[in-house]
This record gives sequence, structure tokens and C-alpha cells, in this order.
Amino acid sequence: MNAKTVAILLATLVLAVQAQNTNELEARLNNEIQATKNQAEKAAQDIEKAWSNYTQSRDRIAQQFNETNAQNDQFQDDIVLLKEKISDLELQVASEQQVLDNTEELLKSLNLELPESRAKPAQVIDADGQVHNAKIRQFGPVTIAVADAVAGQAFSDAHSSLPIVPPAKDPHQFQAAFESSGSLVDLDLDITGKHPELLSGESPFLHHLKLGGIIMIPILLLGAVSVIIVIAKLIQNTIHSQAKSSQKLVVFAGENRGLPHDQLEAKLTTLAQGELDRRQKWLSWLAITTSAAPLLGLLGTVTGMIHTFQVITQHGVGDAKILAGGISEALITTEAGLCVAIPALMLHALLSRSAKHLEASLESTIDSLINSTKP
Repeated sequence: MNAKTVAILLATLVLAVQAQNTNELEARLNNEIQATKNQAEKAAQDIEKAWSNYTQSRDRIAQQFNETNAQNDQFQDDIVLLKEKISDLELQVASEQQVLDNTEELLKSLNLELPESRAKPAQVIDADGQVHNAKIRQFGPVTIAVADAVAGQAFSDAHSSLPIVPPAKDPHQFQAAFESSGSLVDLDLDITGKHPELLSGESPFLHHLKLGGIIMIPILLLGAVSVIIVIAKLIQNTIHSQAKSSQKLVVFAGENRGLPHDQLEAKLTTLAQGELDRRQKWLSWLAITTSAAPLLGLLGTVTGMIHTFQVITQHGVGDAKILAGGISEALITTEAGLCVAIPALMLHALLSRSAKHLEASLESTIDSLINSTKP
């Protein structure tokens, strides 16, 4: 083998090695290009997914913002409605007060037309409830009654149309004062007007309620039931909070993910309606109380006025204190009706507002769950 042949072989060997290295380099470059292409495709997919999530989040935020604006508008409407109802109640109270003032002025004018010092026959009752035929005499704001078995200062009683004469320390003083204008008599100074309460031994609050008459019973029942409902609703709203109601929908959607979207949406809507019905239950009773309590108070006013004019017909107007029972019944029933209606009105507005807020939250949760389960 000559040198030329060896040189050719060496050149061939070198070319073969270079060709092999070139193939390996080309394969490595192809692999790197493919890996870079795969990474680029994955990055493009990630960017597309992130953009989709951003778009959904933006739409959800815009929807929640619109719902919040709608809820604020509804809240403003509720406030305007509440102010209108309170204004109507104030006008009603002013009208009733005007009627009472006119009646009082009429009674005063009638009372001034009669001579105060004229003795007249009348029936009175003693502390034991016995009725006596007596003669009464008016000395300014003081009424003295004298009978065979009882004599003393007479007081009006809200539970009876007849004045009551409690036992006096010295009945002979009253008999002497009745017969002669120059006699001195020791009188009980009652600037509080609570003498009948002290005689009966009742508490001032209970006596105040009894002055309202039988109309106070339904008013107090409405108030008591409303208080029970409000307490129950507060406890219920604490146990079944808005977050827990939304969580129920999420759990239900997760357990029934395989259902068709129409069926899943229907079941979620039914479940949400049940939560909303629980929140709205018994709220109508508060609305009834808001309307019925003032009307019952007005009924008590009318009843008290009728009772007042019946007393005028039977006993005249010589002693205005005899008329206090009917006037007290009119005022107290109106007071009680408003005391029950105004808190019930405010609480009904707050609880209704809470129910509407829950409804909006559940609807938003259902929409989010349905959108998240779509392919």
C-alpha cells in the first residue's frame, strides 16, 4: 500500500467522522427546535386560558357591580317608602289628636255652663264596690259625695262610669262641708292622678294598659307575636347565614356535576328558592301588624269617644273627671297601636332587605356554578 492510498483512506475516514458529527448535530438541533416549538405551543395555550379566565372574571365583576347598583336603588326605594308610611302615621296621629282636642274643648265649654256648687243626686261606689245613692257637689277640681253609708272625696274610675269614694278619715267633715260653705275639710292632694291605682294596688304600667280597654288585647297580641317572630328570624338568619346558603348550592353542584346543565340549573334554582322561602317566612305577619295595629288604635279611639258621649248622656257634664275613662281609652289605644306599628314597620323593612340581598347572592352563585360546569 503506497502513501497515496493511505492518504485517501485517511481523508475518507475524516469525511465519515465529520458526516456522523453533522448528523448528530442536526438531530440535536431538530430535537431542540421541537422542544422549543412544544414550549411555545404550551405557552400560547396558557396565555389563551389566562385570557379566558380574565375575561370571565371581568364579566363577573361587572355583573356584581350592576347587581350592587340595583340593590342600592332598591334600598333607596325602601327608605322612601318607609318615610311615606311614617308620614302617613304622623298625619293620622295629628288628625286623632285634633278630634280629641275638639272634644275636650266641647266638654270644657259645656262644663262652664253649669253652676259648680249646685248639689245633684248621683250614684257612687265605695272601696268595696257597693253602689250608693248620694248627693255630689263640685268645688273647682274637687268633688265631694255624701250618702247615708259613705261620705268623702269622689274620684273618677277608669273601669266604671261611676265615681269611687274611698274611706275618709273623718266623714263628718265632708257632711259639714256639704251643708255649709264655711267648713274646713282635709283633702288628699293627688297631683299625679294615681289615686285609683293606689286604691286597687295595681302597678302603674298594668293600670295604664287596663285604661285602654278591651282593644288593648289584640294590639298587645300583635306586638307579642311580632317580637317572637323577630327573635326567631334573627336566630334563623344567624344559623342559616348567606354564606351557608351559598355553600349549600356549591356542595350540591359538586355532588351532581354529571347532570345535564338544564336539570342542574333547575335543581339549584329549587334549592335556592327553598332557602329564600325560609328567609321570607312570617315576614307577612310583620306587614299585617304594621297596618293592623294603628287601625286597632283608631278603633279604640272611636270606642272611647262613643263611651264618652254615652257618659255625657247618662250623667251630664257637671264633673269632667267622669269622662276621663273614655278619653284615656282613646289616647292609650292610639299610643299602643303606634308603639307596636312603628318598630314592626322598621323591622319588616330590614328583614325584607336581608331577604332580597340573599336572593341576589343566590342568583349570582347559581350563574357562576352553571358557567363553571360548561365544557
